[in-house]
Amino acid sequence: MTEGAKQTLHACPICGLQQTVGVVPGGARVHCVRCDHLLFQNMAGEANRRVFSFSLTALLLLIPANLYPILEVTSFGNTRSYTALSGARALWEGNMWPLAIPVGLLSESLPSCWRGK
Repeated sequence: MTEGAKQTLHACPICGLQQTVGVVPGGARVHCVRCDHLLFQNMAGEANRRVFSFSLTALLLLIPANLYPILEVTSFGNTRSYTALSGARALWEGNMWPLAIPVGLLSESLPSCWRGK
């Protein structure tokens, strides 16, 4: 171990042994010396891969979410289906374009920017 290397203290959740761990190279795993439990794994580059896969999945699911109706209203035997953008379209056709623009943008951009906790 070099002198300038950063060392951190990790405690094993199984046996309680505290041990110092130096810099872990990408893809390497650190195990407990006493019980061989996995303490730490350096997942270098894994975050970018996960962000890309979740973004691609959200983009693919946004297409059927906008094509299929989210609401169907039946009144006196007449059934009308509404999609996410039909409200913005109705506002635009009713000459309420200052309100139709934010409704249309938010019905598309807000679901794609939302993050679950």
